Amino acid sequence: MPQDTRDKVVNALIELAEQNPEKSYFTFSEIAKQAGLSRQAIYKKHFSNVEDIIQYIRQTIMTPFLPLYESYEEGNGENPFCFFAQHMIPTLYEHRKWMKVLYTTAIDPFWSDYLSTFFTQWVVQNLEIDSKKLGIPKEMATEIVVRWINSLIEIWIIKEEPMP
Repeated sequence: MPQDTRDKVVNALIELAEQNPEKSYFTFSEIAKQAGLSRQAIYKKHFSNVEDIIQYIRQTIMTPFLPLYESYEEGNGENPFCFFAQHMIPTLYEHRKWMKVLYTTAIDPFWSDYLSTFFTQWVVQNLEIDSKKLGIPKEMATEIVVRWINSLIEIWIIKEEPMP
């Protein structure tokens, strides 16, 4: 039952953000009303503030990535972009509604940076970027690749019906 309530709270925040995409903060009272719960029930048993709800959304989206992140082995011959497309993208698809809201509303202004930080680690560990050949510093090349990945995800996930 607590998980159902947590999901109600998260979905209420998501709905409010969809209805008010420019608004960056919602009160517990607004979220509770949208969820059909009391403010006290949310505060005492589930989340201590709205930032906790955002953190929960981020964790829920990103937790399935950790085993995938660790399962890719650079030396196994599999193309890292194919691995990303075949394993990581389907994981993102499971939370497409939440991700669309994170990308298209003001509810989490640091979502893109958060995702970029996560993917930067993966790119650094798994892609061999020849910065000398590109004629730019390695950090810049890494940032370009990460922003490209993030842009691809955003363009795909914000579509009305993103293809799985």
